[in-house]
Amino acid sequence: MTATLTLEVTPRLEQRASPELLAYAGLLALPTLELESLVEREAERNPALERLQTPACPLCGEPGSVCACRSRRRVAGTDGLGFDALDGYVAAEPTPAEVMLAELAPIVATDDRPLLAYLLGSLDERGFIDSTVDEIACRLGVSRARVRTVLAVVRRHGPAGIGASNLRDCLLLQLDRMDEPGADVRVARLIVDRHLDHLAAGRIGAMAAALDVSRAEVAGAAEFIRTRLRPYATFDRPRFQRAAPPAIPDVVIRERVEAPGEFSVEILERRRVRLVVAPSYVEAACAPGLARADRERVDAQLIQARAFVDRVERRWETMRAVAEFVVARQRDYLAHGPRHMKRLTRAEVAAGVGFHESTVSRATNRRYVLLPHGRVALFAHFFEAARGPRTVLAQLIAEERTPLTDAVLADELTRMGFPLARRTVTKYREHLGIPRHTER
Repeated sequence: MTATLTLEVTPRLEQRASPELLAYAGLLALPTLELESLVEREAERNPALERLQTPACPLCGEPGSVCACRSRRRVAGTDGLGFDALDGYVAAEPTPAEVMLAELAPIVATDDRPLLAYLLGSLDERGFIDSTVDEIACRLGVSRARVRTVLAVVRRHGPAGIGASNLRDCLLLQLDRMDEPGADVRVARLIVDRHLDHLAAGRIGAMAAALDVSRAEVAGAAEFIRTRLRPYATFDRPRFQRAAPPAIPDVVIRERVEAPGEFSVEILERRRVRLVVAPSYVEAACAPGLARADRERVDAQLIQARAFVDRVERRWETMRAVAEFVVARQRDYLAHGPRHMKRLTRAEVAAGVGFHESTVSRATNRRYVLLPHGRVALFAHFFEAARGPRTVLAQLIAEERTPLTDAVLADELTRMGFPLARRTVTKYREHLGIPRHTER
């Protein structure tokens, strides 16, 4: 019997995300600040791409010459440079990263501020950065030295442990901030640096033997780590407890003057980020007598520029489609107030506009909306299932002539389209800080 080799071709169907789809998904998820940084980098890299500068009001999006906003004031320290905003707008609760950006922007070079914003925007909920210096440098097209310099500023001037790449780095950065002498700090540093696995397992003897110190010293250092260090960066220093800056909306919803009760949607990024393919490059591509190598280079740059502009336009069209669907569903809320807020999920929006639910999430995550009555709110406001009934509950209690029991409030909320159990009403009432009916 002899062994033989045969080659067979078997057809197979499988779905794979194209590079263009992945690029679009990543661009759709970017916050406005990171989008603007990306646009600037692309415009610098590709001369076929041109950004038009048109000054506009950061809140309503209108050009300064025709802006209908009134009563401006100077808001200092919001982005390290200050910007004009309006009185009367509800402030957005800043994230620690946003507060740090305001604090650290004056410390770094002007050219490094987009890099600073990128690093701070990459922090997770623990204050960690999950990318290496090399990865960030390659992704942004900057030198590793610049990344290290800005990251050092973040680690030195931010809360202890910020900008770490893992738990070990976070604990070491906290120890670096401590000036306390003594065996506990010295042994704690050795344990964190070399024996975190033993510490997690409580192997006091193994650590003592490996470090050639007594068990008592290891036990003292372990207690020091447990009580003095945290597995994440903390933002409890006074300078990070400051007033919230005004929210800058990404979407504005306006009531139509010609049709009261009807609303229009505008994506303000279209005004802030005006991006075109440079006309001079289009002309150059058609010019006679251009050398073959130059024509190929110009054609390639034009293709890249048009693809980037198309992705940005798709981002805006996606945001518009989602916003218009939400506005149509929540028209009564926009016209008559919180009592008329309807339950709405991202899955329902996705089904309504024909997108995947993840696309809707990317299009609305960390985006702000300027509502017709002048309030700036997170887009997630429309998707918080309990937000409507809590607001209505607070209004019902505020307008009650005689104190209503939780059971009566539950019946009233059910009648208004919010079917809630009595115990759920009790939980919401307590969360709102409202006492029971016998104490009102």
